[in-house]
Amino acid sequence: MLRKTVAKVTTLEAAAKVGGVSGRDLVTALRQAAGQPMEEFAEAGEEAPEPEWVREGTVVETIDADAMLAAGEVPLGTVVAAAGRLSAGSLVKVTSGFRPQPLIEALRNAGRRVHCSQEGPERFVTFIARKPEG
Repeated sequence: MLRKTVAKVTTLEAAAKVGGVSGRDLVTALRQAAGQPMEEFAEAGEEAPEPEWVREGTVVETIDADAMLAAGEVPLGTVVAAAGRLSAGSLVKVTSGFRPQPLIEALRNAGRRVHCSQEGPERFVTFIARKPEG
């Protein structure tokens, strides 16, 4: 009974604090335990070149996934909703301290273009766009 109650009111950040780890480390451990891939590409550290459709000037919304997680919110719904509002040629930008692989996979499965790159040791930027019609 306690497990069911606590699970409804705790956040990943709070659970991480109780366990003495960072929220990012907890999410990474959970993803590894679930067997989710840690890298978007086969070789560690390999990055795909930025596609031509990624244009910083066309970003219409930026979402800070780390801030949402720290507030106990799950970014997936917010990002999916923002991606659903995109017009042709516009982008949603998601910043995070980790590669958001489950988010990337969910958006690709929903028919979105997604490109993620690492800009620093703990800084990833993910761009989302509509696929061209036709």
